[in-house]
Amino acid sequence: MKYILLIAAAVICLAGCQSRAEKEAEEKDRLFKDSIALADGDRVLGNIRFGVNEKEFDVQQRQFLEEHNDSIYGHCVQRIEGDFTLQGKLYQVTFLGLECQDLPVKEYPFRDFLTTKFGLESSYAPNRWVVGDRIISIGRKKTTMDLRYELQNAYSRSLASRFIEDDKPYECKFYNFYAMYFVSDSLRSENNRQIVEQRKKEERRKE
Repeated sequence: MKYILLIAAAVICLAGCQSRAEKEAEEKDRLFKDSIALADGDRVLGNIRFGVNEKEFDVQQRQFLEEHNDSIYGHCVQRIEGDFTLQGKLYQVTFLGLECQDLPVKEYPFRDFLTTKFGLESSYAPNRWVVGDRIISIGRKKTTMDLRYELQNAYSRSLASRFIEDDKPYECKFYNFYAMYFVSDSLRSENNRQIVEQRKKEERRKE
């Protein structure tokens, strides 16, 4: 009985120490994220900023790709896409990486970069980071291939096969790509509100 009580006390003590260590790690991570959010302000990543119009975003994303040599932390970025509010403000940016297979996987190539830069993933949602107003996530997106990326692949294939089938008609294809999403929570909420208001106005006109 004495030994059982000693073992139980040891287990409780270890559990308490582990819980305290986890809380300290979470608090340290929260302060780390708060400091990044304060320093970055409205920054998406690099020189790209939330709230800009489509013309400004086009300039920023081209500059980003040129400065980073079409990569992030060693991972290829074949295209950067932007979504805008009804008022024309950038509220979401998608970085499309390498083409991936249709098979389900647990790991994504951008995770190591995000963990290094932004700390721990969200405890209540996998593949997700919340840093100030930014909600960052990783996943996949099915879309067309960027022309420059497609030409690079064609060139690589030509080196391997020593020929390119030029007489083959062009066909618009969709592929699965690894994707990294940056969303401004405040601007997304603003956009959702604008959409609801617009729908209400349209319904009033029909009445």
